[in-house]
Amino acid sequence: MADRIMSPPNPPVPPPTAAPAAPAVPADPELSAADIIENNLEQLHSLLCCCHGDEGLVLQGADPHHLNNVMWLAATLLKQTQTLFQEVLKQ
Repeated sequence: MADRIMSPPNPPVPPPTAAPAAPAVPADPELSAADIIENNLEQLHSLLCCCHGDEGLVLQGADPHHLNNVMWLAATLLKQTQTLFQEVLKQ
C-alpha cells in the first residue's frame, strides 16, 4: 500500500486590517454637489428595492451578517448624502 501524501498545513492568516475611512463626500471634481446627491439617492433607492423588492423582503433568509452589512451600506450612503446636502444648504 502506498504512503498517504498530505499537504503541509496552511500558514496562519493575518487578521484583516481595517479599511481606511472613506471621506464623507467622494472627491470628484467632475460632479457637482447636486449630481452627487442625486447619485447617492438613486443608489440608496436601488439598494433598498433590491433588499425589499415589490413583493416583500427578498433577503428574508439571508445571513444576519449580510443583512447588517446591507444596512451599514445604506446608512453610509445616507450619511454621505446628508453631509453633502448640508454643505449645499450653506452655500
